[in-house]
Amino acid sequence: MCSQAQWPASTAARVVQRFREEILKQLTSIISLVQSADSAACVHVINVTASTLADLTVPPNYDNLDQAALDCSNADTDPSNTGTPEGSCSNISSTHTDLVFDEICEGSYKILRQWTVLDWCTGDILEHNQTIKVLDTTAPVFGAIADLNESTTTNSCEANVVLPAADLSDDCSDASNVSYVASASAGTLLPANGGYVLYELPIGPHTVTYEATDDCGNTSTPSFNIIVTDEIVPVTICETFHVVSLTTNEPTLIYATTFDDGSYDNCEVESMEVRRMTPPTPCIDFDWTTN
Repeated sequence: MCSQAQWPASTAARVVQRFREEILKQLTSIISLVQSADSAACVHVINVTASTLADLTVPPNYDNLDQAALDCSNADTDPSNTGTPEGSCSNISSTHTDLVFDEICEGSYKILRQWTVLDWCTGDILEHNQTIKVLDTTAPVFGAIADLNESTTTNSCEANVVLPAADLSDDCSDASNVSYVASASAGTLLPANGGYVLYELPIGPHTVTYEATDDCGNTSTPSFNIIVTDEIVPVTICETFHVVSLTTNEPTLIYATTFDDGSYDNCEVESMEVRRMTPPTPCIDFDWTTN
């Protein structure tokens, strides 16, 4: 009896390699089997078909539609990363030309990769365009900005604060192409020496926000707080000499304001008190210097 032969994959691969330049080949193998005294033969037919351009798998576009665009910080545009036309046989070969379009912003550009694919068996040619975008989609990064505690000035109940300079970095934009602006919840904000000064900031907590924009329009907006308190002590001005007439029946009252000669505070004088600083006389049984 004659049974069907099973060809190993390595044998089939050698057959395909040998006849890859022809569209159709017929291979006949005769396997002789000897069983007892008889011999038998069978015929095994293999059809080998070459790959065609219709069988190609073309590389995808990296345009945020087909596949995600490449990030500018580590853009690998080599065909080994972005793909090549692929066929199942070596009768297909390809080459490409890149057209690089100008940057739309720093670090961002577009490549039109024009593939030309040749079928060596038929001489047919296929052209395919692959789009590769390299984009900066990452916002600038600020260094840490600590909250501030500030005091009012000596002549007003408001603070003038020089805001800390912004420590900025960006994936692809040069530092000269990264700018920032500041805004505040109170006070008057004015530019100064490449930064900002916040004037007339009243007592209390306030929020300052920086907004940085790189050359591609990516933005980041960190915030920090400024707490303003009055750390300026009042200025006391007293009369150095004052004459008071004593009453005959009731204690003589002398108010603290009697001794004031223009005391002031940058915010406001909240209270004013006076006390006797010399030891008491025998007729007054009360020590004002300690009570």
